Amino acid sequence: MKNNLKKWKFSPVDEKGQQLWEKFTYYKEQMFSRTHHSFSPWIIVKSNDKKTARLESMKYLLSQFEYEGKGSNHPAIFTDPNIVDRFFRMVKQNDI
Repeated sequence: MKNNLKKWKFSPVDEKGQQLWEKFTYYKEQMFSRTHHSFSPWIIVKSNDKKTARLESMKYLLSQFEYEGKGSNHPAIFTDPNIVDRFFRMVKQNDI
């Protein structure tokens, strides 16, 4: 709201979303915890930097598949576990 170049993007819908943030977060965490399985895990990408989030997402996705030349021209690239990890490893312990 303090940046004149960006504050025009803040709408009444955004304001309402801010008011309901805690409620949205509660239901989001409920959904993740009830639908996360080892055979179909939620992978969470945490980043306020779009470039970092996209690069880490690509690294994760490429690490999940075998393909010709994988690892031959560049050492293995691991994702940053502070940015990309499975849901259950990133969530705080809650009494849900």
